[in-house]
Amino acid sequence: MKRFFCRAGKLLLLLLCLAASALPAVYTGSVYGYLPVLLLVSALVLSLFWLLPLRRGLYVALSGEDVRCPRGGVMTIGILAENRSPFLCPKAIAAFRVSDPLGGAAGERIFTFSLGGRRSARLELELDMPHVGCCEIGIRELRVFGFFGLASLSIPCVGSFSALVMPRLWEAETPEYRGTELRDSDRDSRVTAVGGTDYTGVREYAIGDPMKQIHWKLSAHSRGYVTKLQESSRRQEFAVLLDFCAAEAADDTLLEFNDCLIETALSLAAAVSRQEAECALLYADASGSLQRSVRPDEEAIPALLRSFANVRGEGDGGFPDAVAMLRQEARSANRAAHVLVVTARVTEELLAELQLVKHQRRNPVLFRVVPAAWTSRERDDEALRLRALDALEIPFHLVSITETVSA
Repeated sequence: MKRFFCRAGKLLLLLLCLAASALPAVYTGSVYGYLPVLLLVSALVLSLFWLLPLRRGLYVALSGEDVRCPRGGVMTIGILAENRSPFLCPKAIAAFRVSDPLGGAAGERIFTFSLGGRRSARLELELDMPHVGCCEIGIRELRVFGFFGLASLSIPCVGSFSALVMPRLWEAETPEYRGTELRDSDRDSRVTAVGGTDYTGVREYAIGDPMKQIHWKLSAHSRGYVTKLQESSRRQEFAVLLDFCAAEAADDTLLEFNDCLIETALSLAAAVSRQEAECALLYADASGSLQRSVRPDEEAIPALLRSFANVRGEGDGGFPDAVAMLRQEARSANRAAHVLVVTARVTEELLAELQLVKHQRRNPVLFRVVPAAWTSRERDDEALRLRALDALEIPFHLVSITETVSA
């Protein structure tokens, strides 16, 4: 509708200019009074004929292979503009569309340039990228203007590319527990020799396990691959559960939740890796399937960002949340002793599941993501609601995108 009124306004302005240029002919009554009208019409015709070769010869493409920037940074996009016609391009406007990580329209950027005949140029477009994840960037429209700028034509453009906005990791501290390390009772801890190599047990295969650690004989008699546990791997084991289910909220709040969830989970995984402890990241992918990554280090972040699901509000009952992840983790043969739950939605069912994890002699910790716009009163009210976890000795933290962890 806005474009329609813009075009109608330009047409009305052109008609007014033609009417104004005809006034001298009306008042003078001579042939020379028609010169302004003839000049304006000639310029309009010249501008239209100027556009024909420009429309066929102007070419614009994006060079954005593996473009990345941190959240809140500026992403530089390369633009290749080429004028294959012999005519000067006095003015061209390229409209770039940018999507946010949730698939919505993050906005439009307008880029104006001019180019001589049979010339090419490499230009740069700078875009502010405020949110973590994969964003689509492409050219929505290319409009070229003729001589004098009196007429313009739209050139259809296709093609886009994905850009990665990397999370800003903060220095997280993993929980410290007293006493001996907890081990699951369903593991076989006997030392056994297979092929001259000692191992202390087995567990289900997880993505990232080396092929040489697979127990091929046992895998042949089971439904899936089984990984051998070496004595050196009997260290503290952590599982970071990344829950993309959130309470119903506006789109800007969901984007804020998405940023904070990803940055908190990956910061915790990085902190565990620095302690040389084993860590697994559990999350839902774009198809709604639960995934388990046992190498959630900085090198794996680009692949994880492309695999992550988008944060979503309430109402999608089939999408796995923190409760479903905790239940699957409890059924896993290689379940971790320490479970770090990162979520933007805490339900009574989740609190009950955390209590069950604690009764299994495992150590759960809750990281509750809250809106950055919350007042201190709202944060205190949420902390009061979670005080029931203190009696169970389950630590919890309130996290927002503008700060690190606060107790």
